[in-house]
Amino acid sequence: MILLFFIREQKREQTISQDKLERPPLDPRFRKAVTAIGLFSLGNSSDAFLLLQASAMGVEMIWIPLLWAAHHAVKAVLTAKAGAWADATDHRRMILIGWSLYAVLYYIFPFTKTTTGFLTLFVVYAIPFALTEGAERAWIAQYLPSSKSGRGFGIYHMVNGAGVLVGTALFGLLYQVISPVAAFHVGAGFAVLAVMSIFMQIYNDDQG
Repeated sequence: MILLFFIREQKREQTISQDKLERPPLDPRFRKAVTAIGLFSLGNSSDAFLLLQASAMGVEMIWIPLLWAAHHAVKAVLTAKAGAWADATDHRRMILIGWSLYAVLYYIFPFTKTTTGFLTLFVVYAIPFALTEGAERAWIAQYLPSSKSGRGFGIYHMVNGAGVLVGTALFGLLYQVISPVAAFHVGAGFAVLAVMSIFMQIYNDDQG
């Protein structure tokens, strides 16, 4: 409401040179990276479904906020360390580990029948995001000169956000119409496709 009704931006005259108006193509490696991230985001549905699955399994309501807090605590602790690891190696390899673990966890989730097992998996589920969130941004940043960083990261967030939105809708449809197993396994399948995409990029780079 404040932004809509109370903030007024001052009008400024600005001359933009022709070369700044032109939009030269982005690095092909950037497009390949964003494609892989888009594939993964299709399988990265809302975590609300995991909490729904926990409730369906009989996890008591008191555990839900504690579970969510533990998930983010693990993620916070590991993120800085994972960032240092990613900087010391090829960012893609860190992403491969994280996305592969995500696929395995998503495949296992619907088969977990005990409260202890589900709580353990949900806490471990924080690890893929700690490994990959910073590494993804660092990965695409290396293909973006400073003059294109705003545009590049805009594309990255657009693709990632649209993928999660579509993936969440698809997950919910599969969860309700077919089964939770189908929903989780399709999500795992998209993660596997994203992993294969990065493998192909690494292989092509090595061959080149």
